[in-house]
Amino acid sequence: TEVLELFLFVFSFLPLSPCVFQIEYVVNGSVPSDLNEALVLDKSELDRLKGRIQQLQGEKLHQKDLHRQARQQHTKLIHDRRNMAATIQTLDQQCNELMRTKFGRLVDLEALQMLSGNRRLEELKQEKLLKEAAYAKEIRQWDVCLSAKVEEARQAVMEVTTCNTEHLRSATSLNEQKKELQLKLSTSQKKMGRQQFQDYRRHTDQEAIQNLQDLVIKQSQQAEALRREIHLLSCKGGHMLPPDQTRLPPLSPLRTPIGSINTGK
Repeated sequence: TEVLELFLFVFSFLPLSPCVFQIEYVVNGSVPSDLNEALVLDKSELDRLKGRIQQLQGEKLHQKDLHRQARQQHTKLIHDRRNMAATIQTLDQQCNELMRTKFGRLVDLEALQMLSGNRRLEELKQEKLLKEAAYAKEIRQWDVCLSAKVEEARQAVMEVTTCNTEHLRSATSLNEQKKELQLKLSTSQKKMGRQQFQDYRRHTDQEAIQNLQDLVIKQSQQAEALRREIHLLSCKGGHMLPPDQTRLPPLSPLRTPIGSINTGK
């Protein structure tokens, strides 16, 4: 009954495809009567486990080789450490002998190095302070020099600005004077043009008056000559034409005067 329950329990976790005759449980070439400690496995899974066991055995052998090599390396390092300790001891003895030879006694080299290092540090600090003081002095000198240069530049800019302002004012004044002179010149030109036109008309009128006066004088002379001729003819008893048929010599053409003509006595 227990064996049957075991088989039923195992079969509940196995796929249904395998049959009972595929299950093999052999101990010492025969199937044991007690199957309570039996474990049912698939044959492929069992082969895989066997292969894994062989793989682990190979890894175990490899780890044993590594362990052996590590032990050999450890032994070698221990031997090297002993040799180095002996070498260090020998060098310490030589160093002590050299110190006794040079200083007459043993000297703490670490303390000596610390003192020399502190002295060098103090020297560097002092040098740093001196350089900082020199740099500060140089910076102050540069500040004073730059301040003076800035003040000079500011004064120069103010002078140039003042000069440019004066020039601008002068240019503005000259521009205003130029406008006034142009206005006066324009007015004078207009007046001169009007005066020239009046002078031209006056000159033309005077020429016309002179021409008329010459014409009057000429006609008076012609009339006087005619009167003398009439008088002579009257004295000689000659025939005389009627007064209305007397012909005067032709007059020369006159230029028509421009504008009105005013004759003065």
